[in-house]
Amino acid sequence: MKRIFGHESLLAAAVEGFEVRSQQEEMARAVWDALAAGEVLLVEAGTGTGKTWAYLAPLILSGLKAVVSTGTKTLQDQILFKDVPILLKALSKEIRAVLLKGRRNYLCLRRMNLIRQRPLFTDTEEVRVFNEVGDWSETTETGDFSELSHLPEKLAIFSDLSSGQEACLGSRCELSQECFVTRARRRAQAAELVIVNHHLFFADLALRAGGFGEVVPRHEAVVFDEAHSLESVALSHLGLSLSSHQVADLIRDAARELRFHDGLYGSLKRSISGLTSLSGAFFSAFPADAPRTGLSEVVSEGLVKGARALADGFRGLAGELDADRGKDWVDALIRRARDLSDRLVEIMEGDEGETRVRWFEARKRGVFLRATPVDAAPFLRENLFSQAAAMVFTSATLTAGGDFSFFRSQMGLDERGRELALPSPFDFA
Repeated sequence: MKRIFGHESLLAAAVEGFEVRSQQEEMARAVWDALAAGEVLLVEAGTGTGKTWAYLAPLILSGLKAVVSTGTKTLQDQILFKDVPILLKALSKEIRAVLLKGRRNYLCLRRMNLIRQRPLFTDTEEVRVFNEVGDWSETTETGDFSELSHLPEKLAIFSDLSSGQEACLGSRCELSQECFVTRARRRAQAAELVIVNHHLFFADLALRAGGFGEVVPRHEAVVFDEAHSLESVALSHLGLSLSSHQVADLIRDAARELRFHDGLYGSLKRSISGLTSLSGAFFSAFPADAPRTGLSEVVSEGLVKGARALADGFRGLAGELDADRGKDWVDALIRRARDLSDRLVEIMEGDEGETRVRWFEARKRGVFLRATPVDAAPFLRENLFSQAAAMVFTSATLTAGGDFSFFRSQMGLDERGRELALPSPFDFA
């Protein structure tokens, strides 16, 4: 590592103004050892250490199929567009590095065609944005909405056009070979380095645990940067969740699909209208702009009654669609309606006990209901640390009083792995 990070190093020769930092070299050496041994490494490295180069250089040189998971989009972009190119040039290496995002970041071509044929726009602005997205869809290689950064991210049309799991028909879709999500996964499978965020990594881990297909490709090493936020992200993907957005998406998708198949729409129009009314009544019963609050503080007989009525509405829609079961889009709507019904009942009426909490929050973007485990450690022991991959956890803040014990207990790490705490190279005084 001295040949890479020292005074007469490859980086010193390649990068103008390169500063030698003993902490960076020590971290890189520890990462290299962990990768070679297939072990776990915990590294707290103070601000200014240069953590990304300290783990990226060993990853690039290792030849391992690797994943880097971060907490923020800013760091993802920095790694892919700045750090990796600099290191590849300095190390005279060539690897494929790609950024893999959650499904909702990609355009769904099938949904775009549905909207084009049966538009349900609410204003002229939606029409303008839809037309602009349509033009872009003809030229984009990735289908990644971030390419449309000049458009407001919160526009409802993006939700309608995204490749969400709920409405996806998978390999049964007539556009599956052109699908942007499928293309992104293929690029990730072929790459040596895949960059994701924590939410995608743990959503994928939860899917695997449930026996569903993986999104993040199989790998031999993983680095969790900004690892201080891992427990809260992991917990958010365990247990159950339901939002007013998911309900609105189902209602909108059902209306659009049924309008496209005119013969069914007339008979189901009343069910869809009823669901709209039941959903509005149920979610409006929650306090507006409420922070995270225990459900027990707001649950009333009326709220439970509203939840049961909405759950019955989902079941009613699924029952009416059952006569046309066998069509891919019908089966997808039935599955979604029954799933929302089951989740709503379990969140609103399920037990809490000592292992999970039930809570909600209301923001401008909607109402979110959750039943969340109290402790992520058992799940992580079984599903994360059972993997053979080398793992590095790093952040500027992993210890409490210089001790990693609390982070270990959060993550279910027990006594596995080596610990390294490095001070910042900055002279703050």
